[in-house]
Amino acid sequence: ESMAEYYSANLSQNVKRGIRESAAKGNFCGGLIPYGYKVVDKKLVPDEKKAPVIRYVFEEYAKGVSKKEIIDELNRRGIRNRNGNLLTYTSFQHAMHLTTYIGEHVFKGQVLQGCATPIITREVFNKVQERLTKVAHAPAAVKAHMPYLLQSKIYCGICGAPMFGESGKSHTGAIHSYYSCYTRKRRHACVKKNERREQLETFIIQQTMEYILTPSRMKRIAQAVVDEYNKEFSSSRVEEIEKAMAKIEKEQEKLVDALIDAPKVAQQKIYERMELLEAQKREFEIDAAKLRVAMNLRLTQAEVIAWLNTFRDGDPEDEEFRRRLADVFLNSVYAYEDRIIVFYNIRGGKQVSFKDLAEALKTSETQEKSEPSAGSDLNGKSGAGGIRTHGRLPVT
Repeated sequence: ESMAEYYSANLSQNVKRGIRESAAKGNFCGGLIPYGYKVVDKKLVPDEKKAPVIRYVFEEYAKGVSKKEIIDELNRRGIRNRNGNLLTYTSFQHAMHLTTYIGEHVFKGQVLQGCATPIITREVFNKVQERLTKVAHAPAAVKAHMPYLLQSKIYCGICGAPMFGESGKSHTGAIHSYYSCYTRKRRHACVKKNERREQLETFIIQQTMEYILTPSRMKRIAQAVVDEYNKEFSSSRVEEIEKAMAKIEKEQEKLVDALIDAPKVAQQKIYERMELLEAQKREFEIDAAKLRVAMNLRLTQAEVIAWLNTFRDGDPEDEEFRRRLADVFLNSVYAYEDRIIVFYNIRGGKQVSFKDLAEALKTSETQEKSEPSAGSDLNGKSGAGGIRTHGRLPVT
């Protein structure tokens, strides 16, 4: 990528210049669309289905209703997050600070005037900010400062809800940290018991090192990575991009012809469409340049194995090493009362969902019946594989 950036520097600058010019006009310049909005004619306008949720959250919180009560009510109504999962305590934490909802959308430190239509009033927004400030400075009974390695990766195997980190004091004054099932903690509708953080994390780190970092498995993983790399950076990918660029050029030619006979009132929209197509074409050119460079940088099985070996001598007690191992290898962890199921990454992809888990278990059971000695599946769906079932660690 570093080499590719050198070859595509001018193209990149042109794209950035186009984005700056678009921002100067008060247009939405890309990125994650704030919940409650949709983009129409390069402007953020309220989404009729989602905007009422934002109004409800702000107005109720401004009245003094707790976040828990608000989230519970939205879950009861069937409102879900972007991934289709239950809303959690922190679902609207970022949104409640966004000035976009009062019409002041910020892009790289610049307020884009006229970019967003307000969803809530400034009065309600200010009341929410005042309350958030008070809550932020309120003393907490117990605050956990230790890192939770499995945060956003661990789920309840019984109900599929996320498990979040929390801590508490024992009668001796010692602080203990746990992973708790959201459904049990917030809604009292699951039987999953808490998992001791340190014990669970140590167990999974140790099992990961024993399961992944063996010569035979590293060889299989390395070959899978090389195969995927060759597939990803093949000439066919460049050809696909070139076809896409050719399609854009044809559309640009049609728009140029259309300008000749178009009435003046329609010309502005044509110019805007041409501007958008030109930006898309430049992005494709950058991608093609990167791919051409990557095609000449061949990844070998030996190089991947050498990289995997850097984890073999790591200290499982070292916090930084544990964090690195978890970030690289762990896709998701599902905790039951009697076992723990871990999905390991093969390549970038979406996190394994509760539905994916059920399908993987069926596949695993079928494999075990036909091949009792089969240990794992490295060809998992959704960019993850290597389903691994661990027996329960001893209870202390």
